[in-house]
This record gives sequence, C-alpha cells and structure tokens, in this order.
Amino acid sequence: MNKFFMLALTVSVGCSTANINLSAPPKFNGEKFAVNQNAQLDNWWRELESAELNKFVEDVLDNNLDLAAAAASLKAVAATTNAVIGRHLPAVDLGFNFGKSRTNIIGLPIPGAGDVIAIESDRASFDLSLSWELDFFGRLAAEENSALARLDASKADYVAARLAVSGQAARTWIAYIFSQKQVDTIEDVIEIQRQLLSSITDAAELSSRSDLVFSARSELLATQNQLSQARAQQQQLQQALQTLLSSDSAYQATSSTWPQVRAMSATTIEAQLIARRPDLIALEAQLRAAEAQVDVAHAALYPSFSIGIAGGTNTDELSSLLDGDYRTWSFGTNVLAPLFHGGALREQESAAQHQYSAASYVFGQHCIRAFAEVATLINNERALIEQTTNLTKLNDLSQRLIRSKQQSLSLGAGNVQDVLRAELALKQVFFSQINVGLFLMQNRVDLHLAVGGGFTQ
Repeated sequence: MNKFFMLALTVSVGCSTANINLSAPPKFNGEKFAVNQNAQLDNWWRELESAELNKFVEDVLDNNLDLAAAAASLKAVAATTNAVIGRHLPAVDLGFNFGKSRTNIIGLPIPGAGDVIAIESDRASFDLSLSWELDFFGRLAAEENSALARLDASKADYVAARLAVSGQAARTWIAYIFSQKQVDTIEDVIEIQRQLLSSITDAAELSSRSDLVFSARSELLATQNQLSQARAQQQQLQQALQTLLSSDSAYQATSSTWPQVRAMSATTIEAQLIARRPDLIALEAQLRAAEAQVDVAHAALYPSFSIGIAGGTNTDELSSLLDGDYRTWSFGTNVLAPLFHGGALREQESAAQHQYSAASYVFGQHCIRAFAEVATLINNERALIEQTTNLTKLNDLSQRLIRSKQQSLSLGAGNVQDVLRAELALKQVFFSQINVGLFLMQNRVDLHLAVGGGFTQ
C-alpha cells in the first residue's frame, strides 16, 4: 500500500471483544507524531476564552439529540463487531427435548383387544453439541479485521459528529453575540440620524433646501429597514441556539464581551495535525476495511472446513435421561469446496479490489483537500487581522475627527450637522469592525475544525 495514502491507527486485533475507545493516539506513516500536549483537542472552544461559550457548547454536547443518536449508532456498530468476532470461536449449543405420543392401531385381529388398540410412549433427549469452522485460509480473520476497521470508522464518525456539532454551536453562538452588537449599533445610528434629520429640517425652513430633508429621511428609513432585518436575523439565530440544545425553551445570551482570538504564529500549526481530523481517520479506517474485504473475497475461492461434536442421551423414560446406558454421541467433519459458480467468486474478488482502489483515491483526495482547506483558512485569518488593524486605525481617526468638529462647534466655526455626520461615520466604522470581528471568529472556529481540535494552548 502506498504510504502516502496511509495514516496508521492504533487498533486492537484479536479474538477479544471490541471496546469503544476514542482516545487512541494517531499515527502518521506508521509512526506516532507529537502534538502540543497542552492543546485542547476535544474542548477546543475553550481557546476562544469565553466562559458563556464554554457552558453553551458543553450543554449542547450533553443535550443534542443528533449527537445522542450518533452515540447509539456507535454502540450498535460495536455490538455488531463483537458478533462478527464471535464467529471465530466455537459455537456450543445445549438442547433438551421431551414429548409424549399416542398411536392408534385399528382393525388388528387380537383377541380381547377390541377394534382400536392405543399405544402411548414417551421420548426424552438431552444434547450438547459443538461446531467450529476452522479458518485455514483466513476468511474469518479477514472478516474480523474488516469489522474492526469499520468500528474504527464509526468511532471517528462519532468524533466527527461531535466536532461538527460543537463547531456549529460555537459559530451560531458567536453570530448571535455579534448580532446583538449589530442591533445596538444600528439603533445608535438611527438615533444620530434622527438628530441629523431634525437639524436639517430646521435649517431647511430657513434655506428652502427640502432635498436635504428628503435625503436624510431616506437614509433614516433605510437604516430602520436594516434594523428590522437585523432583529429578524437575531431571532433566527436564537431559534437555532434553541434547536442545538434540543430544547423548547428560548435561549438568552448574557455575555456583554466578545470572545477573543488568540494570536497565532506562522509555526503554530504543523501539517501533521491534520492527521487528527476525524473525517480522515474514518476514511483511513474505511480503507483498511476495504483492504480486508479483498482478503475475504480471495479466501472465498478456497474450501471451508468445519468440525462438529455432539453428545447426550436419548431414552423413552424421563427418569432415565441421565443414565449413561442411554448415551449418544457423534463426531464429524465437513469440507465445502467451491467448484463452479459461473465466475461469481472471481468477480466478487475483482469488485473488492476496485472498491479498495476507490477508497484509496477518495482518502488521498480528502487529504489534499484538507491541506488546502487549512491553508485557505490561515490566509483568510491573516487578511482579516490586517483588516482589523486598519479598521482600528480608522476608528481612531474618526474619533479625532469628531473631537475636531466638536472643538470647531464650540468655537463657533462649525455646525451640529458636521458633528453628527462625523459620529455617523464613526458608527459605520464600528459596524465594519463588528462584521470583520465576526468573520475572524468564525474563521478561527473553522480552522479548529479543519485541524481536528485545539492548537494554540
């Protein structure tokens, strides 16, 4: 197998039952790789440094019904895997039979017996049997390996579901918190626009500039419409939070501070961290399952061997059931060799090989896509941080402009409208900061999901 397409995982192979253990260390090309041991792999959202976000995500993971369904499905796969493993062991059965019967003989010329002669009898038997298929050609072992690989894939699917739910919860909560800031800012803008409209209206009565009044009213109506849309979006986000909690009670966020993005250096994320991604782990496990199915299909071309042993008692009296004089036993072997199946077995082997090839290509393409996804998110974060820096500078300049306009007004060289327009410009800058902050936070959440967990702490 091409090592480029392999992410070897620690698995338990043998005749022991399969256990659900989601904490096995990942490997890359057959060797363990080191990650930052202080990184929050599962509780990655704690790196965003918001106590309320921490509580919300953890409540979602505890109460979300989709995640509970995924956990139940994982347990079902584990039980099915144990059933497959059990086929490798001998099957022992215990049987007990007891019956009574009556037979009528009619028309037999026996003097004094009458026309109908009734014969009653009892029959009791006790059997203990053992059957065992001997796996000379490795078919059962290959089926077991395939089942264990599918269990690994199911474990990774559960981790992926947990990661996806936590990511969706974090993204939705962050959007809700920022929507509150957006609504507050739009309300501030409306208040300033009303003051500006009042000032323009008063001035228009003296200058007959009604076009300025119409323009100010249009801007106010547009902002009020924007506020209505923002409130509707906030309600949708609140409903989404409630749905994530699988609750019929409305969720109310109380946070008044934004979550934080910890600064990330260029060397923080190593390429090997992508090996932690549960979707890649699941695909690698599916690849191993497909490889095992090739062995299953190949072993089906060879004979199967089984042995059977049985012993017990058979008597016509229940009281003699444990009497050794009525004991019975049997021993036998069975060999079943495929001779002619119209080429079906060869075609099944060929199909299994093609399925393995398809699984390897899918796995390889997902690896390439994962690296590209992380690179894109890192580039996005750099661009958003640059925008944040520029907006911070613009905010500072806008505040200086307001102070300058206010100073001119106090000296009688300016007017109120200039001050109000400067305040509107500052609010627009602040609104842009809110949007960029939202994009930056959600991009960081996506980056955590892309590398399978935490990485900064």
